[in-house]
Amino acid sequence: MVRSSNGMFDALKDKVDVRNRIIATFVMLAIASVLLWISSWKPTLNLVSDVGCGLIVLGAAGIWVSYFVERQAIISLQDKIGELTTEIDARFSVLKTIVEAKIEDLYYDPVNSRDVNPYHRDLLEELDRARNEIRIIAVAAREFLFRGEGFAAGVLESVLDPKNKKYDKSASLKVLLLHPCSEQAVSRGLREHPDREFDSFEDTNLWQDVKKSCITICDWRKNKYNVEARLYKVSPSCFLVFVNDFLFAEFYHFGAGGRASGKVPLMKICATSELYQELKGHFDYVWDTAKCFVLNDALLEEIKKPGAAKEHDFVQNINFCRPDLFKAKSNAKGNDMTTVVKPEASKNPNA
Repeated sequence: MVRSSNGMFDALKDKVDVRNRIIATFVMLAIASVLLWISSWKPTLNLVSDVGCGLIVLGAAGIWVSYFVERQAIISLQDKIGELTTEIDARFSVLKTIVEAKIEDLYYDPVNSRDVNPYHRDLLEELDRARNEIRIIAVAAREFLFRGEGFAAGVLESVLDPKNKKYDKSASLKVLLLHPCSEQAVSRGLREHPDREFDSFEDTNLWQDVKKSCITICDWRKNKYNVEARLYKVSPSCFLVFVNDFLFAEFYHFGAGGRASGKVPLMKICATSELYQELKGHFDYVWDTAKCFVLNDALLEEIKKPGAAKEHDFVQNINFCRPDLFKAKSNAKGNDMTTVVKPEASKNPNA
């Protein structure tokens, strides 16, 4: 209704503008006619009359030239405003979708480290008042399990430690870490060091990181922390932290190398949303698939000191994923080691 009224007002205004221009044109032409008539009676005024008539005619022409120029400029401006309005509508549509999906916040800060941005602050606040079950699925969970290094390790430990004043007996932790002996872990290790020749698990940073996290978890369990951990062998697809009534979620990625540190957006999702329930189902499924790899002292020893068979499987995994890494070695030794062999499943379920 408002747009219709505005349209009628604009049309009326345009008609008045055209009418005024027509009146002005007729007035100028009338003046020109009078000057011509006077010049016919007064030959001495011919030059003055001709100049005056010319200027008047040019003025009348200018009125209409300016009119059409203005009309074209207005049409062009209206088109640009229409495009801008469409873009704004699209942006608001995205915001509307975010609200409907119950995404509480979206963290994106490619310039500054996440150590100082709102994500860091919000996650620490939620962990500090954590009650009930905390769930984490990651690769090595360095931020949460590296004592003295991970930004959230101290806060997480404080709510799980029975000797700490912030401890609450309802608080517990479930952690899923990537199995360092899996093919998926090999892919990650290759991404971190694409030009390195791997002969052992210990050559990869990922193996070192997961081992360190596993040691922390086993120490916590010995100190009566309410912690459960499993190692999964499925392809990672996301990093998830469930705490209180929120979920912090980030896409898993191989990236461009190095730490992402804010370049990949991270979402804070409300527990009442369908997206939360879907990702909770993802965690539950991965947790169930990892039931053969419950982290305990025995599994920790296998990770810390992998046997010859596991080392052989590791090399076969590397050969399968990146046979080109063996070409230089085979050429140097004069042996053919470039045959691609798909690794066989280990007979040991904890391999």
